[in-house]
Amino acid sequence: MDFDRPVALIMHAVLDFLPDHTNPYGIVSRLLEPLAPGSYLSLTHCTSDFAPEAWGAVIDTYERRGIQAQARTKTEVLRFFRGLELVDPGLVVAHRWRPEPASGPSLVTDTQVSMYAGLARRSAGRERAGMGA
Repeated sequence: MDFDRPVALIMHAVLDFLPDHTNPYGIVSRLLEPLAPGSYLSLTHCTSDFAPEAWGAVIDTYERRGIQAQARTKTEVLRFFRGLELVDPGLVVAHRWRPEPASGPSLVTDTQVSMYAGLARRSAGRERAGMGA
């Protein structure tokens, strides 16, 4: 991989399985560090914003089977994009990210989807802001 040229770091359905104690923000920061300006971060993440009790049960089910998982709020997911420029429409429920006519938003609800999606670009000439530990 040529880190002197822009690339895309795609983290779909990955960060859900990195609870806070594993320092997911630090991991994403370290993965973005060597990427050239103009590179992108694309991610999806489950959320309990719309159905907290249901997602609590989902997380409990994973954990009973030995799988670490964590749903995050929109504010918590936005933190993964710190120091990057979000691409329009920003961080939204996945079926609302540039839907085709007569698709997604009219067929399912935000509660049914319960997943945020976003894409952000690393600017040329801007230093990355630290995401913290």
